[in-house]
Amino acid sequence: MKKYMVKIAIITMALMIIMSNFVFAIDFADADKFIERGTANAKISDLGEIAGNFSALGNILRFVGIGIVIAATAYMGILYMVSAPEKQAKLKQQLIGLIVSAVVIIGGYYIWSILTKALDSLT
Repeated sequence: MKKYMVKIAIITMALMIIMSNFVFAIDFADADKFIERGTANAKISDLGEIAGNFSALGNILRFVGIGIVIAATAYMGILYMVSAPEKQAKLKQQLIGLIVSAVVIIGGYYIWSILTKALDSLT
């Protein structure tokens, strides 16, 4: 076992030495040119545009989440109506998770909108 550990340590050290020599051999002038080209062609983004894009994505995700919550509620309701009393008790416990997820989905959107309006008023 010790032989393998020693071999692994030696191989690791050799690879580290080889890789460190490779890293120092890189020409940093090309990297500086790359960064200069990127900053010359960079377009400064408008924060309102970025927020609008994320707002649209947030609305889509919120509607999908609400649709899933509605479908899960309907499914659990049907199961509750046709189940035996023992299974109804288990479904009531699962309903707590469904309610929590609905509060997170719907409440998260409203918390986000309140925060963005409050932060917009500060600027």
